[in-house]
Amino acid sequence: MSGPAGTPEPPRGLPSLFAVGEAAQRVGVSASTLRTWERRYGVNPAARSGGRHRRYSLADIQCLEQMRRLIDGGIPTGRAAAMTRDGGGAAPTARGSPWSLAGHGGPYARELAAAIMELQADAITTIVSAALDEWGAAATWRRLLSPTLRRVGELWSRTGCGVEIEHVASATIETVLRGYATRVLDTAPTGPRSAGCVVLAATPREAHTLPLSALAAALADQGLRSVVVGSLPTADLHAAIGTVRATAVVLWSQRSSTADPGALASARSVADVSTFVAGPGWASSTLSADTRHLASLTRALTELSHVAGRG
Repeated sequence: MSGPAGTPEPPRGLPSLFAVGEAAQRVGVSASTLRTWERRYGVNPAARSGGRHRRYSLADIQCLEQMRRLIDGGIPTGRAAAMTRDGGGAAPTARGSPWSLAGHGGPYARELAAAIMELQADAITTIVSAALDEWGAAATWRRLLSPTLRRVGELWSRTGCGVEIEHVASATIETVLRGYATRVLDTAPTGPRSAGCVVLAATPREAHTLPLSALAAALADQGLRSVVVGSLPTADLHAAIGTVRATAVVLWSQRSSTADPGALASARSVADVSTFVAGPGWASSTLSADTRHLASLTRALTELSHVAGRG
C-alpha cells in the first residue's frame, strides 16, 4: 500500500510500524475488518515481521483512514479500496450520505453500513451478533439497528433505489435477532421468569415485523418468553394466544393504512389477556382512552415486563 505523497516521519517516540490491533484502533475499525480488507480487496500493509505478522506504517494508516471515510460517505467497500490504492477521490460529505450514521454505533455502525451496502449477509450476521453480545438487544436496536435501517429507508424513499438492500438487511437482521432471543432463554441459568408468554403480532396486511423481533430479543434479555406470529387471520391469532398461554398480545402497525381497529377489537376480546398496540401506524388512529400504546421500546419493556412477569 503506497501512502500519500509527503507522508511525515513518525514523531519521536512513536513506533514506525504498528501491529494490526494498534492500526485498527487508530483507524477506528476492528482488526478483523483490516484482515478482511487485505484478503478481499488487496489493501495490504507495507511490511510484515519476521514471523509474517502484519505491520502497518503511518502512511498505511492514513490510507486506511481515507478508505474508512469513503465507506462512511456511502462508497461501496470494493470501490473505496480501489480509490484508496489509486490515490484518488475525496470522501463524500456526510450531509448527503445515507450512511453517515449519527449516534454511538462506533465501528459497528461503519462496518454494518458497508456490509449492508454490499449485500454481505454473513458480515451483517457477524456484526449484529457481536453488538448483541456486547450491548444486549435493547441498546443494539437503539444505537445501531434502528438508525441504520432508518437511513436505508431514507435512501429508498429519496432515490427509488436500494429496495434489495433493505430486503437483505431486514431478513438477515431479523434472523439474527430471533436466534439471539432463543439462545438467551435457552442458556438462562434459571430459565424464563414466568410461564406466561407475550404474543407479538402484526395487523392484517402488515409485512414489517422486524421491530417485533427486536422486541422479542429485548424481552428475552429480561427473561421473558415471546413468540412472533406476524400477520394472522383473527381465528389463527386467537388460536396462537391460547396455544402459548399468552398473558399479553402486542399488535404492531408500521403504516397508518394497516392500523386496523377491527383487528384491535378482536385481539382485545380474548379473555385474561392484556392487549397493547405498537408502531407508528397507530399514531394517527383514533384510539380509545383505555388503549395501551407502546410508543417506544423502553415503554414496551416496562409495560410487558410488568404484565408478563405475573404469568
